[in-house]
Amino acid sequence: MQVMLSVLVVVAVGAASADHGTVSVRESELRELAATLTSPAFKGRYTGTTAYSNCAKWVASKFREWGVEPAVKGQYLQPFPAPHTIVKEMALDLYLPDASAGSDRVVALRPGADFLPLLFTDSGDKTAPVAFVGWGVDAPELGYSDYADIDVTNRFVLCIRGLPDYADQRFWRHDYHIARMATARRRGAAGLVYLSDSVAANPNGQLIPGFLSAAISTPAANELLRLAGEDCAGLREKLEQSGRPNSFLIDAQMHLHVAADYYADGRGYNVIGLIRGSESELENECVVVCAHLDACGTHGGLTFWGALDNASGSAVVMSTAHELAQMTTRPRRSILFVLFGGEEMGLLGSRHFVDHLPPPFRKVTCMINIDTVGWGAATDVLFHSEFPWLGATAKAADEGKDVLRHFWPSNQVTPRSSDFGPFLAKRIPYINFFATDHYAHYHQTGDKAENIDFPHLLKLTDVISTVVRQLANID
Repeated sequence: MQVMLSVLVVVAVGAASADHGTVSVRESELRELAATLTSPAFKGRYTGTTAYSNCAKWVASKFREWGVEPAVKGQYLQPFPAPHTIVKEMALDLYLPDASAGSDRVVALRPGADFLPLLFTDSGDKTAPVAFVGWGVDAPELGYSDYADIDVTNRFVLCIRGLPDYADQRFWRHDYHIARMATARRRGAAGLVYLSDSVAANPNGQLIPGFLSAAISTPAANELLRLAGEDCAGLREKLEQSGRPNSFLIDAQMHLHVAADYYADGRGYNVIGLIRGSESELENECVVVCAHLDACGTHGGLTFWGALDNASGSAVVMSTAHELAQMTTRPRRSILFVLFGGEEMGLLGSRHFVDHLPPPFRKVTCMINIDTVGWGAATDVLFHSEFPWLGATAKAADEGKDVLRHFWPSNQVTPRSSDFGPFLAKRIPYINFFATDHYAHYHQTGDKAENIDFPHLLKLTDVISTVVRQLANID
């Protein structure tokens, strides 16, 4: 049932009232949107799968229901290539020497808790010795190599994701997962395993035939490292403080088994809705309000629901589209509401969008990105430093609401940028809203809608709605 969201009537919402008290119409909608996006029907919204496509079509149906126009030649869906991998089976065992027993002690790691394959790994079944290679960076042209004094041929290499000097932008290209995997492969490694505080699903890379990759938790990694008198925390501290490599062989073996299907011809979709501007002289310009729709899918019986990351942001975009579609006075400039696919795979959808703006649009006045919100004490704002009025606009919209905490100006595209990255690369002004606090369920099966702070999300939605209105009407 459609509601006039610009009027925040307070109502009691059935059973929800028992758990959450009295909620507004708009908060109820945010809850319902997030619940549907994270429902079993969409299986974690993994770009390229039938479940993701069904989710994109459902979003399009809501736009149609609300009177938000299709923006892609009469369609809501913008297709783009989305090769992807589905992991069906996974197992990882550590073989640790045990002198007292006269044989190896076998430690079987638990999928989803102690380890996960990276979601772009190839299939394979390998048992191999192990080596630690620091950051996994081979950059002799910059005077640094974690591989310079170690032979890792036919070994699994363990590394920590990071860089010897993140302030030096010349190192950034070495921080992409594909770069680190390709380096290990070139050095003859059997596979690469990240050491992580907590294991997380990761589809952001490309398949390398015959090469296995995974992540293991800190406690699991310490089972290996203590054989060399080390642990994860100590190694990270040494690497950060010394700025020098600290690579070594480990007297243990690892067995990694992965069965995966690779879909080279996978197709993803951006969902694009339009509220048409009123001024003909601005008809080729638009404000883009966006979030990524995708999450990390279902693999080996584990579903990564993607509630905070990023059903929360998707719900904000959808609810804002619903509200603004009810306006009796259209904005001066058109607004595109975009739900990107493929963000988790390396910004596939947003890269495609900036290179294929729907006609007649030739200019994006500003993009407003919402990624992982509704968690923690507040929301932070990252904005294009060459356009300081963006930060001022967000700060003014927050007056009296106190939802926003920090304002960070930046004009740098890093390997860890969200969907604003492709826009920033083209010098398109952007604002990015994200949670102030790192959340405990990042890319894990526990990222469920129950963890979203909906009262906070409602306040943020009101702030973003104000920002959108202002940017769509500026001179």
